[in-house]
Amino acid sequence: MSSKEPAIKGALNRDLRPNATKQWDPWHEESPDGPPGPRAPSPPMPKPKKEPAISAVIGTPANRRVTKKWDPWTETHGIAPPAGYVPPQGTVGAESASTPAPAPAAPAPVSTPPAPTSGAPRLAQRLARLGTETAFDVLARVNKLKAEGKSIVSFALGEPDFDTPEHVRTAAKKAIDAGHTHYVPSAGIEPLRKAVADYVARSRKIGVKPDQVVVGPGAKPILFDAMLALVDEGDEVIYPNPGYPIYESIADFLGAKAVPLALSESRQFRIDPAQLAKLITPRTKLLVVNSPANPTGGVLQHEDLCGIAELAKKHNFWVIADEIYSEILYVPEYASILQCPGMAERTVLIDGFSKTFAMTGWRLGYGVMPASLAVHVARIETNIDSCTASFTQIAGVEALEGPWNEARRFRDEFQKRRDAIVDGLNAIKGITCLRPEGAFYVFPNVTQACKNLGCKDAEEFQDRALLEGGVAVLARTRFGRKNAGEDQEYIRLSYATSLENIREGLKRLKAFCER
Repeated sequence: MSSKEPAIKGALNRDLRPNATKQWDPWHEESPDGPPGPRAPSPPMPKPKKEPAISAVIGTPANRRVTKKWDPWTETHGIAPPAGYVPPQGTVGAESASTPAPAPAAPAPVSTPPAPTSGAPRLAQRLARLGTETAFDVLARVNKLKAEGKSIVSFALGEPDFDTPEHVRTAAKKAIDAGHTHYVPSAGIEPLRKAVADYVARSRKIGVKPDQVVVGPGAKPILFDAMLALVDEGDEVIYPNPGYPIYESIADFLGAKAVPLALSESRQFRIDPAQLAKLITPRTKLLVVNSPANPTGGVLQHEDLCGIAELAKKHNFWVIADEIYSEILYVPEYASILQCPGMAERTVLIDGFSKTFAMTGWRLGYGVMPASLAVHVARIETNIDSCTASFTQIAGVEALEGPWNEARRFRDEFQKRRDAIVDGLNAIKGITCLRPEGAFYVFPNVTQACKNLGCKDAEEFQDRALLEGGVAVLARTRFGRKNAGEDQEYIRLSYATSLENIREGLKRLKAFCER
């Protein structure tokens, strides 16, 4: 591990296995000689960075003053708690990390969630900190309305409406018929790890080796694994807001402090390094960047990323780069933070097959990271998933190494849809919309439309557009609470649907807004 590399979570550096003569290879669960014996001691690792002290209340650093009680369901995630839920005694509204802590006192008793059914044991306390993707809540409402006979055009879910390319499907079927239905190494089969390394090296113009790659059943598990490996309770995780809600959810679940980094329309929803610098503290352990971004479609430029990189090196924190939409790009060249000097040893790249190859249901993703971290992430995969389905991985090899004609066609079709939906939205009274440079989302400003309709906010706009206009959209607050001083209203529309649906949805939205 480089001397400048941020500390990996201390607990992962422990090897509790006794000494043994047989060497265990963590990349292979089985060997030709039979089941492996205990692992030999790991080589010495640098002493991890000292983490901040944690108070008796989990997730509250000892020198952060408690100012108010926390209802994590309503305040953190803006969603209604489950029936009968009793919030735990915890805190938000913390003062500055520099605020002196009061004298230690006996910890207050902590309430636990009630039992799911009468007489059953109570659920784990940490569930109170776990968020969700509320897009699926809207999808459930859409499906219910459709079942009742109502006509709904949905722009809610970010899932390509294309079928997986035929040659990829064929590869999976052949793999199943050939007997590739057994356990494989937790880090992924060697052909896929090599294919990923070659693809990332080629597309980002950087050097990547197969031992830096860990495969998972989707990109989201690798995101969770990486944060689990890097973040301790009390660490601070900076994430983009508005942004993909799972970043904040995982940070909360792990007992970290989730710190929102405001994205503004005036910067095309790109991270401002100067604003980021103001959020960094001695407890900052991780920054999440997402480009192209969900929900805004914003794309970070090379100078943005290099500014972020300088801060990461100066303050010695990790970066997770969520690049799942990297191939759905409408500008000439993609910029990755891994292209900035000194970032290879402190960056985890997250990518996958769902968006590029229309493989959402296959559940196949990967991470590229320092080899020293990859060993730990693979071990987490062993504990959680054992491995990713072997025939799915073989299909992934075919996707990356086979013809890209269909993937390119998907991208070109998305660009046509982007242009149609942006032009259509800008023609509706009270709505303005930037032209995004990537992904398949638009994030129009509906502030004036809300005023015209008498809607107090985008949430009410979302509900009325669905019930009165027959159009499903997502309010800005589905992607994080509003930032301090934020006074504009936004909605997200996914244009991962046909041009016919887009035109019909725009027609309905225009009628709803201009009646």
